[in-house]
Amino acid sequence: PNIVALMNDLTPKARRSRMTTIMLSFYSIGAIFSALVAMFIIPRFGWEATFLVGGIPLLFLPWMYRQLPESLNFLLKKDKAAASALLKRIDPAVNADQVRFDAPVRTSSAAPLSRLFTEGRGVGTVFLWLGFGMCMLMVYGLNTWLPKIMVAGGFPLGSSLMFLVTLNIGATFGALGGGWLADRWGCKPTLILFFLLAVISLCTLGIKPGPLLLNAMLLIAGATTIGTLAVIHAFAAQQYPSEIRATGVSWCSAIGRFGAVAGPAMGGLMLSINLPLQLNF
Repeated sequence: PNIVALMNDLTPKARRSRMTTIMLSFYSIGAIFSALVAMFIIPRFGWEATFLVGGIPLLFLPWMYRQLPESLNFLLKKDKAAASALLKRIDPAVNADQVRFDAPVRTSSAAPLSRLFTEGRGVGTVFLWLGFGMCMLMVYGLNTWLPKIMVAGGFPLGSSLMFLVTLNIGATFGALGGGWLADRWGCKPTLILFFLLAVISLCTLGIKPGPLLLNAMLLIAGATTIGTLAVIHAFAAQQYPSEIRATGVSWCSAIGRFGAVAGPAMGGLMLSINLPLQLNF
């Protein structure tokens, strides 16, 4: 959530949705690589080795911490000299001595939860929480149980892991395309379209279609479930002013984690009672 807020602070308004979804699309790119690595590692070294490989990216955190800029709105409240230096970093042609900050900046550093429900934001906040919950239910449910569901439906394990790769390839394109559409149509029409396509594609997967239609539906399902999560993050970040943006997106993401817990739990329950493939989807 904090990195989404930071991206919105540093991105021009006309490209804000696009840049946020590009950043979030790397979640799906990581999922693609993890599935491919798992296909190679598990038969040779066992599933435990995947956790060792998964820890390698954490070694880059100190370098990332040094490279990430601070929020410009935060610097305007705390250190205008640092804000000028950041502008110089963004555009070397900027003469920091001639920069004048005209944007009103609130002096309070507190961002209480109550502000998410004031100034007409209450209903929108509740529906954002619901949207995040539904998105995360599908994202974590599919990424956790899709291979197992497909194996239970009669597909071999190797093919089922490739279905997970296909799903996340679709998610990557969905995040990128969703950001592009959101900058042109707006986030709300884009989200409505994606949710409708998600329903259609997931229901189609349940009828066990032929290989071509199956992979097409997996791509669309990935684009409109996991990809939708990127768009709704961009949408949430744009609903709150800068001083409560990180708080707003953080609460959306935190409430959404109830869906992230429910998705895998529901998947495990459905598999344990041996539901038919179409009812799982």
